Amino acid sequence: MANIPKMIPACAVDGYKISPQNATVRTEMETGPARQRRLSASMPTQLSVKWIMQRLEFKVFEAWFKHTIFDGTAWFVMEVDNGMGMTETDCRFVGPYTVELAAKGIYNVSATLEVRDMSVMTSEELEEYLD
Repeated sequence: MANIPKMIPACAVDGYKISPQNATVRTEMETGPARQRRLSASMPTQLSVKWIMQRLEFKVFEAWFKHTIFDGTAWFVMEVDNGMGMTETDCRFVGPYTVELAAKGIYNVSATLEVRDMSVMTSEELEEYLD
């Protein structure tokens, strides 16, 4: 699996958003409370990211996106920030990225990524925090 190029800067804080996908299915009942159950134990998480790149970084990013991860269809590894801190995580693009020219030679690149398995603490680690 490919890694995001080392020269690509870390994601900007502005616009960084973690959106866990719904892992449950809910059935409304004619009477009484709705029934709800877990659909899957492993649902992907969507991540909205933005990179601020200089021209050379953007040039490398475009080529990597096209040639290495096949226009965003292949999984790749990059560091993702969540409650566990910065962890290397399997990601792939949900759709094409967008680019906004911020200044001459400065590009704001935005995308939505799918994270295969967002790292969280284990149930054993969680027990330390519960009464």
